[in-house]
Amino acid sequence: MRQLKILYLTQFPQIGGGESILTSLIEKLDRGRFEPIVIVPKTGQLSKRLRELTTKIHRLDLPPYLWRTFFVPGLSPTATYKFYQLAKKIKPNIIHLNHLTLTFYAGCAAKLLKIPLVATAHGTW
Repeated sequence: MRQLKILYLTQFPQIGGGESILTSLIEKLDRGRFEPIVIVPKTGQLSKRLRELTTKIHRLDLPPYLWRTFFVPGLSPTATYKFYQLAKKIKPNIIHLNHLTLTFYAGCAAKLLKIPLVATAHGTW
């Protein structure tokens, strides 16, 4: 059986609630069946913890908000292209979005790569 690549996209470099759930999920994955790869915005507590879990990490800072006051997700054509190119190189079987503010980037890449996208909403949604 071949290993399926899961590309996780997260917004914060520090560990908070969503990142704790992400690391817990990755820690419990059957590594014989799944290969987790995480894109982080910058190095920090999260990337340190992921390295401890022997998880592949890529650094790519995606603007999370277009308009923070009204929670309008990020939208940057340059960042969208960079994320798509990285995802195309990684060749994931699925993208797991850990924060809804990065929906535009993950959605565009998943659509163009013709792969499923799963999103987890953290907070008071």
